[in-house]
Amino acid sequence: MGAIASAWAITPENAKQLAGRIGRVLLRGECDKAPWSLVFVFRPGYAAAQSTEGRHKVSEPTVAEATESIYASIRADNADIDAHIATLKAAMAREGLNQAVFEPAKLAHNNRAGRKLMQAYFRQRGVTVTFSS
Repeated sequence: MGAIASAWAITPENAKQLAGRIGRVLLRGECDKAPWSLVFVFRPGYAAAQSTEGRHKVSEPTVAEATESIYASIRADNADIDAHIATLKAAMAREGLNQAVFEPAKLAHNNRAGRKLMQAYFRQRGVTVTFSS
């Protein structure tokens, strides 16, 4: 996962409070004015440790949603396919699955060579692929 960016107005009082959580700081605006407008890029895992009270929880994609995004990527000439495979792999781990099942009719190349190529590509990225009958 990538880092999370957040914009905050920082005063000298709360700067010390945030100092341990900041991975990188980008300055916005002029330096001589207070409070300063800064963008903090927090280290991965920081958001998971924060309270979600009063916030909308971002839902993780399910295996079915990740599979549909892969079908869409295949239809779009494999655009962002590696990111979709990583999402599928994470969804499979959350749901305790060890194989991804695809429908051959939804593939761009629904022949043996196309299915074997897809299995090999996904296997290189840690995902076992099977096809429904």
